[in-house]
Amino acid sequence: MGELVGVATDKVVGESEVINDIPLPSAVSSARKGVADVHVTGLRSFLRCRKQWHYRYERGLEPLGLGPKSWGTGSLFHAGMRAIYTVLKESGAQPGDLDVDQAMDHALPAMMQEQVERGGDGDLAEKMVRYYWEHQGRKDTYDRIVQVELPLRAKLDDETDLVGTMDLVLERGGRIVIRDYKTVETLDTDENYIRLDFQFQAYGWLANLHYGKPVELEIHQVRREVPRELTATGRPSKTINNPPSKYIKCIPWFYSTEALGRFGDRVLGVQQDIRAARLSGSWPRTDSHHGGLSCASCPYNLLCGDELLYGDRDDKDLEMFYRKVQHETNDTTA
Repeated sequence: MGELVGVATDKVVGESEVINDIPLPSAVSSARKGVADVHVTGLRSFLRCRKQWHYRYERGLEPLGLGPKSWGTGSLFHAGMRAIYTVLKESGAQPGDLDVDQAMDHALPAMMQEQVERGGDGDLAEKMVRYYWEHQGRKDTYDRIVQVELPLRAKLDDETDLVGTMDLVLERGGRIVIRDYKTVETLDTDENYIRLDFQFQAYGWLANLHYGKPVELEIHQVRREVPRELTATGRPSKTINNPPSKYIKCIPWFYSTEALGRFGDRVLGVQQDIRAARLSGSWPRTDSHHGGLSCASCPYNLLCGDELLYGDRDDKDLEMFYRKVQHETNDTTA
């Protein structure tokens, strides 16, 4: 099982380094000198397709330009939530203390900055944040906000740290609550898929390892659509009478200590598989033909096909499509 790494040091955080049974806040952003970081999303990418992992994390090829517009819109929504809950955490106010306009006063500057970097539909994202805050956010209840989009770090081995960044971590009724926002086209998602998703399992394990408390997961699905007063042709829209449940879905899961331990074993197993792949040099492509995870939506799709047919290309010949990113070890502690 992995260990929590302390701040500006190579040692493991001990039980004495806590305040009110919670580790010091600075422990969430530590980095060990000379140790490589592997992110939960990276391990998830390896499980999805080893060839995709090879391009992104071994060869360090990062696609140029903005991703799909829907990705940018999701990033804008996340930026709005991050800004609102950061204000709540710093001020000690409760969600009900902020009406929609007050919440948007905090959200919009962050969303505008995010749009410069990520693109997306700014008007739609603003409407999504407004609608979410009016019908869900203002009703939020918790004992306290633990952290807002800060990384948790665990020691996988002497050379590697696992890093996971949750959208929001709360404490409620003696439990740690991990919240993850997902902007989606439809709410018709298999809840069992969410329960078994590697990303959420790894987040639960990290949070339990870090805080030593039972962990509950909350997935807040928010549609990239809101009720409209008028249709595109100017006629009254029937969607204006739709209930919030048509646009927002909250899915909670509680993980037992035993389940979290198994999740940790799975994380370590994936890391061992990566080591084995590096030794063998084998990065097979995983064919996928359905939904957002299909090969057609992969930014390495054309490159993958070309190399399969004609052999590996020189990374220098790919500068029009990808920028080279070096994945180095941490030079200093932070």
